[in-house]
Amino acid sequence: MKKDEYLSLLKNCLQALPLDEQEEALDFYENYLNDAEDEEKAIEELGTPEELAGKIKEKIACVPEKKTAFNADDEKSSENGSRSAFKFSFPASTVHNWDFSLCTAEVVIVGVPSAADDALYEIEARNIPESVLKVYVSSRGSLIIENKGAVPAFIRERTSRKNGGFEKRKVAPRILIKAPEHLILDTMKISFAAGQISIKDVNAECNRLIVEHVAGDFSAGFIKAKEADLRCCSGQVKIDGEFTGKMKLNCALGNLALRQQTKTEDCAYSAKVFLGSFKMGDVSKKGVGNIGNKENEDKHIDANVFMGEISIN
Repeated sequence: MKKDEYLSLLKNCLQALPLDEQEEALDFYENYLNDAEDEEKAIEELGTPEELAGKIKEKIACVPEKKTAFNADDEKSSENGSRSAFKFSFPASTVHNWDFSLCTAEVVIVGVPSAADDALYEIEARNIPESVLKVYVSSRGSLIIENKGAVPAFIRERTSRKNGGFEKRKVAPRILIKAPEHLILDTMKISFAAGQISIKDVNAECNRLIVEHVAGDFSAGFIKAKEADLRCCSGQVKIDGEFTGKMKLNCALGNLALRQQTKTEDCAYSAKVFLGSFKMGDVSKKGVGNIGNKENEDKHIDANVFMGEISIN
């Protein structure tokens, strides 16, 4: 097997890792093979791409401090047996980034008061198969939460009735994340396919905020970010906060609403509108056209609206 083919297969095997972790590993082994006197022998010593990928994942991922499994409700059972839930916990001091890639679920992130030395992240997942759920802290301090696999929007459940027998009802996949109420992070990245995400009682400060939202509702309390990249396909995104640097806003069919602490007249902006609308303080634009004001390289909002709505107040 040649080097390029080997690295291509290795890349495919590392797709579950965050992008920066993938790039770091691939760069390392590309340089390793470039420096090898005998390329074929070096590849043979590394093992198959699958074997090497397994070693890389084992080295990069930190084992959760605590993981427990329990019945979601001892009085209820699903058609396939009892519903299970999983809890994970990590010291907050090990977490410097968020990297959440979530499929269909109801997600609540809530701030919990705690002393700095005792602060923890506690993640509880219900009605999500363990096989499609990944929760760990990477070697770079990124809290990874992924449920990219096939997760049903609802699980049919049998519950006991007082008069005997069973009745069916639907229960949704849920994730509860308890975080310190005061956060200082480098990057907050949340990618979300469908359902609901709400961030409550959290005062967060970060260098970069990234929200990639496909459908459903996303709401967040106070977030202070130097840079922001917010994308809304459909549904609603609502964020309260303070944005001190450059912002990129893209809205296709949904509603993206920002409520800023800073005065809107202090912000430079440019917006391209197709069939939707853009509102910045008292200024608005509907329908096809462009709108903008003064240029400011340090604090500038770049917005694109297709058929949705972006409002900044």
